[in-house]
Amino acid sequence: MNKRRITQVSFIVVSMMLLSLLRSGTTIAGEPNMEQGPIATVIIEADVVTWEPQVENGGLVLTIAGPGDWYLRQEYQSGDRPTFKPADGWGKALPDGVYKYELLLLPAKPEAPTEYDESQRGLAPPENTAEARVLSGSFSILNGGFVTQDVVEESDDRGDPAQWELQDVLHYDDVIITGSLCTGFDCQDGESFGYCTEKLKENNLQFCFEDTSIGAFPTNDWKIQTNDTTGGGASYFTIWDIDGGRRPFTIEAGAPANSLYVEDYGRVGLGTSIPYVELHIVDGDTPTVRLDQDLSSGFTAQTWDVAGNESNFFIRDTTNGSKLPFRIQPSTPSSTLCLKSNGNVGIGTWSPGYPLELETTNKDAVFAAQRTDGATAILSAGASGVQFGSSTNHNVELLVNNASVFLLDANGNVTLDGLLTEASDQALKENFRPVDGQQVLEGISQLPISTWNFISEGQEIQHMGPVAQDFYAVFGLGADDQHIAPLDANGVALAGVQELYQMVLEREAQVAQLQQQNADLESRLAQLEALVNTLVEAQSASEGK
Repeated sequence: MNKRRITQVSFIVVSMMLLSLLRSGTTIAGEPNMEQGPIATVIIEADVVTWEPQVENGGLVLTIAGPGDWYLRQEYQSGDRPTFKPADGWGKALPDGVYKYELLLLPAKPEAPTEYDESQRGLAPPENTAEARVLSGSFSILNGGFVTQDVVEESDDRGDPAQWELQDVLHYDDVIITGSLCTGFDCQDGESFGYCTEKLKENNLQFCFEDTSIGAFPTNDWKIQTNDTTGGGASYFTIWDIDGGRRPFTIEAGAPANSLYVEDYGRVGLGTSIPYVELHIVDGDTPTVRLDQDLSSGFTAQTWDVAGNESNFFIRDTTNGSKLPFRIQPSTPSSTLCLKSNGNVGIGTWSPGYPLELETTNKDAVFAAQRTDGATAILSAGASGVQFGSSTNHNVELLVNNASVFLLDANGNVTLDGLLTEASDQALKENFRPVDGQQVLEGISQLPISTWNFISEGQEIQHMGPVAQDFYAVFGLGADDQHIAPLDANGVALAGVQELYQMVLEREAQVAQLQQQNADLESRLAQLEALVNTLVEAQSASEGK
């Protein structure tokens, strides 16, 4: 198809520069800066790949990703030469295919700041830390061995490019091509362009942007490169920051459709061409975002994943055994967990009125603290009351100053390190009626008192007292006939004591009266005895005359 699109090609001169560069066979893959030289040399042999650092460093981190989800990360000390062998597949033959690597060379002294504000971490580069340097590239495995890269693909088979007799074509005016342009050694007479306005055609394709600005004007050079130039390398489209020696943007061959899609509203799709929100990620199995802190700034390496699938949304601590410290199951109710700006936390409510509030409807609101190999504590708000204690066969303790002052054992026994004080304020009471102490004493006299033991304790522990049924039958006090309130028992005892005291007073009055009567009788008797004695003496005297 002959294309008749009129195109003004403003960078024809750059194309001519590119042609000259391609003919020279130049490549800077893996080099941080053409003037500084490579930061490491990669030696690929049939049975081992070796990385030899060429610059001073404080340690190395090698990351390799292979076909499927094969992944390896290894840390090395300064001075080490990282190596990789097909046997590093943990006893299994590594699959054939292309393997990508990143070699991170840490600064010579990667020290984290001695003081830093954790709330500001990640908002700006750490101060007083040197820059880490990265070498990236690829190699291939075929039939269980590495494909060596000792042969570099030549641009042409016509010998040394320096010996070519070529004359540059220089134009001092705009160049307009009313057709398409093909640049490269493999362009042919009658080239088929299809819809291409400009085509680069040969091996080792690189398109360079060389800025010759001077002074305060920006001068950074850039390059577009496709594919590695060595056997066993990777196929990709990449943009190089030549002055910085970095590849900030790369697309690998075989990348899925719509791997990165920016639509007209500015929304970005990863795996979709119809992003519904600002960043929309689509994948057939657990779409995941990875947050990977390396050692380059002197902080401890740590990797987190944020992901979701049909089972749960979760945060995965990849570094520490892929634990899942935070998970949300689909269909979780709204406001299951809410953090408010005033610091209150709501569970089941968006409007917590307390620092921590749990709200439910049509079911009990229960807080549980469970040790899987021990006790389970609960605090429950039900329809008609509140429960606090242990749902397992364990004691309940109350602590003050981290010491137990109240113990409720599994049998219901209470031990206090202090006093039990019951409410008895007159303002809390009504329907006062006087007590017949005589009747109380009669009731006490009729109340069976025995020794016994609680079934839960065993016969070794003995107690004395009435049973609740007899106490209730005699006095009718308390909420039911299964319990005896200490206040009621004390009241019965006090009423009995009062009646006994009155009886004692009455007896003492009777005794005093009898004592007085006895004293009177003794006095009268003494008088009678004195009178008798007088009469006797008078009689004796009369008889003696």
